[in-house]
Amino acid sequence: LLLRLAPEEALKHANANGSACSSGGAAAAAAYARAVGAAEGTLVGYRMSCDFHTSASFVGYAGIAYSDTV
Repeated sequence: LLLRLAPEEALKHANANGSACSSGGAAAAAAYARAVGAAEGTLVGYRMSCDFHTSASFVGYAGIAYSDTV
């Protein structure tokens, strides 16, 4: 949803599923990118804390670059 520049949908999904702890910040970045003319988002990286430290509790991190080219 964030890659498709759909921040409102991303927030609804995160709130309904408890699937993101910083969905507001991520949605704000996508909304700003869309407002200044971005056409798409590209996932440039994704890692989870359990990749480095095994635990029953973990978090995920994503890097998204927005651009005005399709």
